[in-house]
Amino acid sequence: METYITIQISDQYDTQIIPARRFTDEEKKGYAEWFAATGFVGIGEHESLPHVTQSDVFKMLNRRCDGSYNGCTNTAWIITSEQAEILRKLNSDRTAAKAIRQEAESKTASEYDQRVGKHICPHCHTFCDGDCQA
Repeated sequence: METYITIQISDQYDTQIIPARRFTDEEKKGYAEWFAATGFVGIGEHESLPHVTQSDVFKMLNRRCDGSYNGCTNTAWIITSEQAEILRKLNSDRTAAKAIRQEAESKTASEYDQRVGKHICPHCHTFCDGDCQA
């Protein structure tokens, strides 16, 4: 049986790379004709790509989807191993950028707290510098 690498877009969870196959003749009997021809069955581990968007996939593939998985309306495309690597790298780059951004934001917030905290009145918790006579 022929197997594929697919990329699945979901509205409910992360974009995923999923190894897949089409339905067998026996499996097709239980589905509508259109779905029997286009449905995928996942075979193996799903690889989550939380930082790859639907727009990224559309830009890369620029074609209609190749099918979907049973039980959902998620769209899926057959991709090459090279395309899968490009999407993995995009996800990895964005993950790293997000970590750097979060670290910078955390450092900035900490520095802000240290600067501003010196001027907050311990009695009324405002910037009165102790003039409140509380």
